[in-house]
Amino acid sequence: MYQKIVLGLSIIYTVMSGLSASDRSEKITTLKSGDYAVKISAKYKYTVRQISYKGAILGTQNGYYGTVMAYDKGKYVGAGHTQGGEEQVIHVELFADGKKISPSIGTITAKKFLLRKISMLDKLKFLTEITLTPDGMVESKQFVATAQQPMHIMFIYLLCLNKTMTNWQAQTVDKQLLQGKFDGNFSGKSRWHLQKDVKWTAEYNSKSNLGVLLYYPQPIVGMGRHSAFWEVKNAYNKYYLMLKTPKYYPTGY
Repeated sequence: MYQKIVLGLSIIYTVMSGLSASDRSEKITTLKSGDYAVKISAKYKYTVRQISYKGAILGTQNGYYGTVMAYDKGKYVGAGHTQGGEEQVIHVELFADGKKISPSIGTITAKKFLLRKISMLDKLKFLTEITLTPDGMVESKQFVATAQQPMHIMFIYLLCLNKTMTNWQAQTVDKQLLQGKFDGNFSGKSRWHLQKDVKWTAEYNSKSNLGVLLYYPQPIVGMGRHSAFWEVKNAYNKYYLMLKTPKYYPTGY
């Protein structure tokens, strides 16, 4: 998600009481800036676990965020996926209003957060940065192959958006304005929407007028399903960006 960044100072504090059992077991750090609260899970390699705005949950806690890749069919690595090996975190640092702090369990409040992580997904070395301010969240990623890397598929961005979202919109790279609904009106357990390269896309709740805008300053070229929403009954309306990689083997995604 991309918004302008506003700098400022605020008091930082941590609250240890009132944590849920899952938050304790996952070693959750909640970053609170303005009306936004973003949970970061140490258990799932310091990836986002939940996103909320004024207490309304936008991104749910029932799926994996971050980046996930598979170097062969079914061999997934990243966040909570370990079928192809475990993501190896090399370094994590958290800054609150420019001050380096420990990502401790509980809630930390500040004007501006920066979470920086370096990790390995198989032979790919990733630098991920998450910036959170009262204007929104920005997530940027850079990676380099440290050795020859087989590649089956890569989900460079993943967001587990809430089932309360009823509609989606998108502007494609060829300037088409597309839209659709999440109404559960289909056979089977899931279906896909969009499946195009986009400049921006959004999910929103038509009743509450609350939604999430995903914006790329420069469009990212995808393959397979490109940018897509996976509508899963009783789970989420999950956003995927399937990155174009040098070698790709269709998997049915």
